Amino acid sequence: VIALANLQGHKSLHAFYVPAQNCLEPPTILQGKLRTYLTERLPFYMVPLTFSVIDKFIFTPSGKLDRKALTSMAKQNAEPMIKNSADSYC
Repeated sequence: VIALANLQGHKSLHAFYVPAQNCLEPPTILQGKLRTYLTERLPFYMVPLTFSVIDKFIFTPSGKLDRKALTSMAKQNAEPMIKNSADSYC
């Protein structure tokens, strides 16, 4: 999860996830389920506004998560959340 600023300078959280290999759900449905799951367990301000599906997490040569790469991907691929009340998660 990273914080991104929009054009007005307001920050919001953006989450990245790698779906399970056997997950057949479309990204919009899975994102809705993730949001519902997180909303039930976290305060509102900690729930990401947008989500991005990625194939794998990117790491720096020192083994840390490459936040710069994720930030550039988020700016290109951010999708607003769609609520969905389904109970199962991939």
